[in-house]
Amino acid sequence: MREIAPTSRKCILVATLLWSCLSGAVVTAGRAVAAEEKRPAAPVNVNFAFSYGWQAEIDNMKKSMAQFEAANPGIRVNLIPVQYGDWNQKLTTLIATNGVDVVTLSQSQFASLAASDALLDITDRAAHDPTWHPEQMRRIPVQLPIWIDGRRYGFAPGWGTLIMAYNADHFAEAGLIDPNTQYRQGRWTWAGFVETARKLTKVDSNGLGRWGLAGWGAGYDWIAAIYQNGGSFYNIQGGHLTDFTLDSEKSIQALQWVVDLRWKEKVLPPHNDYAKASFEGGTASMCETGAHVFTTYAKSVRFNWDIMPYPKGTSDILYAQPGWGGVIYAIARSTKVPEAAYKLARYFVPDAEAEKQRIAQDGAMGPSLYPELDRWALEHPSPVMPKSMWVMFEVFDKAYFQPIHPLHDAIMTQVNKYLDPVWYASSQPNVREAAIKASEAARAIIRSYKK
Repeated sequence: MREIAPTSRKCILVATLLWSCLSGAVVTAGRAVAAEEKRPAAPVNVNFAFSYGWQAEIDNMKKSMAQFEAANPGIRVNLIPVQYGDWNQKLTTLIATNGVDVVTLSQSQFASLAASDALLDITDRAAHDPTWHPEQMRRIPVQLPIWIDGRRYGFAPGWGTLIMAYNADHFAEAGLIDPNTQYRQGRWTWAGFVETARKLTKVDSNGLGRWGLAGWGAGYDWIAAIYQNGGSFYNIQGGHLTDFTLDSEKSIQALQWVVDLRWKEKVLPPHNDYAKASFEGGTASMCETGAHVFTTYAKSVRFNWDIMPYPKGTSDILYAQPGWGGVIYAIARSTKVPEAAYKLARYFVPDAEAEKQRIAQDGAMGPSLYPELDRWALEHPSPVMPKSMWVMFEVFDKAYFQPIHPLHDAIMTQVNKYLDPVWYASSQPNVREAAIKASEAARAIIRSYKK
């Protein structure tokens, strides 16, 4: 070891004092560190913006966030509730100013933000999340937050599906086979549906009596009809939405079939007389509906009713609705707290046990996230659940999900500009002309889009 050179007493004293000070600092610092370890860390704040229509939605969200914070004591959620009417503008501002970490999105809002790189790619996080089991879940909720690049940008706890309702008493009076029986026999097709609607329709010259079908606007889900006939809205090539295809022959055929229900088959009234065909009032035998009206039907309908699938067209798709669906919980790419934001977004997708508890409390009002719970749900019906609840599961599993263009809302504005006059016409409209004009307008928007 090298010897230390002799130094003066003064130098030694200074060195000793310096070491003494440093030693004291180390001890003090050690005590401070120990105290810091005992003191809980400051919570991570996550700004969460969501849209609402009623105060009850805010109240329910507050309760849910209290449960989340209790399970995640290191995270605090700052709620940013925004009314539906202000949501699009507020969402744009929050994203542009980095004022939000987690947001609720519709499918069209999701498409716009995912295409503009405004959302955080969570594909890898989800892949390494031991609580995330998409293989156990229904297909569409898993697909909904995946963009056309194949990457995941959020979570979706579910997806809405429309079905049809029917008056079982009317079917019995007309001597008709139950539509669900026809479906299981492979006979519930477009042709079978039209024949059934004709036999159910019994009206006088004033349009009073019983109509086979009730419905506002088109009277039948015309978008679903397009996919049921093998048509589509968009073409996808190489991970890009390349064309709008409402004017394809299959799409036009589907639109014409819907129009013919009113003007050729005369199974629903002219639109200006739509009130003469009321399902709840007993003056229409079939109608489109969804789980949101089950409670109303259970309380107000005075006849035997049930739900049934849409009739089968030339494809195996029973239902499709591009641009419309459930809520997506996504994370802003600009977030400074990605791990905490991920935990919050993931929280909204319950595991199978939590879903089972929800069904036990509320009853099954729609398809569960987990097909394994279908039988259990049917064995534990709610008081308002229709007899054939399996129909909801069947339609949901045969529904088709297609990504949409980032400017889907603008495209649909143009489409409705040309198709609304078709549905609300006072005489037989020109379907082909309307479809061609709508497609030309949609393509102009697609060509103008720049990422």
